[in-house]
Amino acid sequence: MTIKHILLPLTGEPSSTDAAICGLTLAKELGAHITVGYEDEIGPLYVTPDLAGSAVVYSMFYEEMIKVRSERKKLARQHFDHAVSAIRLPIVSAPTCQKASTMWVDDHGNDDFVAAVGALTDLVVLASPASRTTAVAWNVVEEALFHARRPALIVPVNAKVVDFSHVLVAWNGSIEAANAVSHAIGLLPPGAKVTVLQIGDLRPGRMAAQRAVDYLGWHSLETELRRVPDRSHATSQVLIEEARRAKAGCIVMGAYTHSRTREMLMGGVTDFMLRHSDYPLLMAH
Repeated sequence: MTIKHILLPLTGEPSSTDAAICGLTLAKELGAHITVGYEDEIGPLYVTPDLAGSAVVYSMFYEEMIKVRSERKKLARQHFDHAVSAIRLPIVSAPTCQKASTMWVDDHGNDDFVAAVGALTDLVVLASPASRTTAVAWNVVEEALFHARRPALIVPVNAKVVDFSHVLVAWNGSIEAANAVSHAIGLLPPGAKVTVLQIGDLRPGRMAAQRAVDYLGWHSLETELRRVPDRSHATSQVLIEEARRAKAGCIVMGAYTHSRTREMLMGGVTDFMLRHSDYPLLMAH
């Protein structure tokens, strides 16, 4: 699929600076439009009616939260303005520009930017959540993957560009991995190389790795199939090691093949990669 519309939610956290630069750079390379706005996926605030003084406490907490959100929104806008100045993309107000462009959206009706705009976009670019202590950034990843149901490009800290000239596909035969591969096609430049990596044996009923190789071949992409043994409780480490071995610029993978609850409680490849990967991740569910 040709990438023509990118969504970039900025949270006002320090990592938003890198995500803004990376997102606008990608839009410029693809000749795409990138819509940018503030995202604050904290969730609603509730008060317990039967708790004495709860209305007063709630009011104080709410006022302080409004101040925090206002400051974060200012920072998000500053990150956007800095990226526009650095990348030099024209700002437009409607889809009339036939080249790379951007806009800041302020009137999407609420602070759930991805939920309001994300369903009709080709790609969502996000700052890496890094750890679960960064609640907002983590929630935005899940908004993109599960609510908007869009592929997400997760940008690690200090990344200014994403090199799609050689990507590594983490293949486990799942529908999530297949979705990630199909979404990656529109991001790969002419002459791009792809390494399809299968770690260990596939579960019964999963799609064979050769099918992914053939699919990419129909798109005239130079593809190598590599199978390596798994290591107990170390699949993610194997994946990162193989990405380094292949000198890949990005890892393409399905997200949350297991349930999110299982990954949070027991760990999983998606959870580990979102926490620890220093590679850009193209994920789809």
